[in-house]
Amino acid sequence: MFSRATRAKKFERFARVFYPAYRADWFEALVRSHVGSETAALEIGAGGGGEGQNRFALKGLAASYTGVDIDPRVVANPSLDRGVVADASLLPFEDESFDLVFSHMVVEHVSDAASFLSEQERVLKPGGRALHLTVSKYYWTSLLNVALPQSVTNLLIRTLASGRGAEDVFPTCYALNADAELEAARETIASDLRWEYRFSPPGYLRFSYAAMLAAWTYDNSWARAFPELRPGLLLELRKR
Repeated sequence: MFSRATRAKKFERFARVFYPAYRADWFEALVRSHVGSETAALEIGAGGGGEGQNRFALKGLAASYTGVDIDPRVVANPSLDRGVVADASLLPFEDESFDLVFSHMVVEHVSDAASFLSEQERVLKPGGRALHLTVSKYYWTSLLNVALPQSVTNLLIRTLASGRGAEDVFPTCYALNADAELEAARETIASDLRWEYRFSPPGYLRFSYAAMLAAWTYDNSWARAFPELRPGLLLELRKR
């Protein structure tokens, strides 16, 4: 098996040719576009600040940058102004405390969709918004994740994907990751909830040009016709 560095270079070359409009940091740029010197920002699933967990660089840019996670290492996350151990379904903050709430690849782990959204609605100030990048329930990696034992999933993530260890891999629920679930959740809140399925290069297949080309073919046939088959899912909640 190729080294992580070799796979990364192969992936970058493939993405430049077959996904020329894709920006790896587009979600980080979107989040930062809603941050100013008076913004109180909250990241859900901020982690301990390890590899891939300090991507937003909001410390010093926002008025305050708070992160929550069920992982106690969040308290020592150096990229945050404050780290709090908490579950997203029961946030330990006063009403209307934040201008912006966001997360990156966290929503797929949420089991209580109604509480997850209602708590954000509660802690957001009027006019505030929540932005979440997650994965579609019906993308092929999600379907495999449901079908395979957790030990196999951990191995694939460690060897083919981000390289995260088992301590940074959590069970998936997909309670807010498809149209039916999102439509039902929208009925439980007063805020506006919108979503968009997005394409992205097949990072899990970076070990093989042939495998990535097969995924690109899939993206430009089935996934283009049926948006829920696309990998990315962007959620946006706006509090009235």
